[in-house]
Amino acid sequence: MEQATRRDFIKALGVCLVATNIPRPLTALAAARNKGPVSLDAGEWRCVEAICAELIPTDHDPGATEAGCVNFIDKALAAEDAAALPLYRAALADIDKLCRQAHGQPFAELESAQRQRILAAMEQGALAGWGLAMVRPQDFFATIRFHALLGFIADPRYGGNQDYVGWKLMGFPGPLHQVGGVTPEQMLGEKPVIPVWEAAPGHGQHHGG
Repeated sequence: MEQATRRDFIKALGVCLVATNIPRPLTALAAARNKGPVSLDAGEWRCVEAICAELIPTDHDPGATEAGCVNFIDKALAAEDAAALPLYRAALADIDKLCRQAHGQPFAELESAQRQRILAAMEQGALAGWGLAMVRPQDFFATIRFHALLGFIADPRYGGNQDYVGWKLMGFPGPLHQVGGVTPEQMLGEKPVIPVWEAAPGHGQHHGG
């Protein structure tokens, strides 16, 4: 898996931003009711969190870990994306099995360089020993990468994008209807658009209706 530049990463986020316009009321409900795992067990949670950390790493900016991408995925798999849960369970189990066979540890406990090599092989469809007929490694890689990106930039009420880290990175102020729209002065660039995290201080990550 090639390390994407920050510019390429932001472009990918921009493409995924369109998908975040699809309402996820059940995901929002699951996130509001449960702060911990709902659909993933402890080992699966750690594996997904580790994969997301490699896909959207933390550097001078927050990454998937800080955004809580694993929490978004966990809640989505308990709601609108529940049909993908069997695929996740099988793929995560296979990944950990292969890691234990090759390295004596599950994926989450490997060094970052080892994780990167495994994900690169998955992305290329060349992960040796992949034993699942239900999904190809490159297809599962694409699925979890898409979910990780969504978790990074979707509305925080869905469990990810905690502290608005994805929106802040993109320079996206949030849905403008949440701050009463924009004024003519803001449209003309004479006054700045106030982002939602500044317009509603203390409102936390579960904003909106």
